[in-house]
Amino acid sequence: VKKVDVKKLETDIEAKIETKLENKPEPKPVDKRTEEKKEDEAKTEEADNFLSSSAWKAEASSVREGYAPYKVIDGKENSYWHSNYVAEGSSIVSRDSAPYNIDIIFDKEETFSGFMYQARHDGKSGICTSYETYAADSDDGEWYFLESGTMNTAFSTLIPASKSEKHYVGNITAKKFRFVITNGGNGYGTCAELKLFKAKDGSDTVKASEYEAL
Repeated sequence: VKKVDVKKLETDIEAKIETKLENKPEPKPVDKRTEEKKEDEAKTEEADNFLSSSAWKAEASSVREGYAPYKVIDGKENSYWHSNYVAEGSSIVSRDSAPYNIDIIFDKEETFSGFMYQARHDGKSGICTSYETYAADSDDGEWYFLESGTMNTAFSTLIPASKSEKHYVGNITAKKFRFVITNGGNGYGTCAELKLFKAKDGSDTVKASEYEAL
């Protein structure tokens, strides 16, 4: 039986491994400018789907100091509105209960086809799990019910920074929009961004007061 030179065999294997490592192609450097450009293009494409909120106003039925309602329409995903609560030290002694209303007052009549709710980025408390939406034909007009529902799977497990989109049967023209959080994580209400989708081409358009007839 021919004897195997173990030491020589090990040396040959190590030499082959070193050769492969030396010949391994260098990874291509990540072009940060390209990545940033893709992100900017994605944001622009998303923005093109929504109505501009720059001239809108926002109000809420419950507000925690420092977490004003306008934060839901300021275009900043890292800021958010929060329902009110009272804390003493590390303990919560009281808090407002759901439902929590967020009213968006348009500067003029707007026509929209749905909405997008974005959750806060830094925690689970207050993330919406069920909601109702309403709209009004005028500033002092009656609120008309549009729909109620639950958020997607991400929201049922309360994942921060998640987004949930809802679309109506057709386009709705209104002067005000109301989003109601009927249930939120840990018994609070929060919202980072509340955006309205532009009208859909080819879809019927009705006033808020007529929507239920669709």
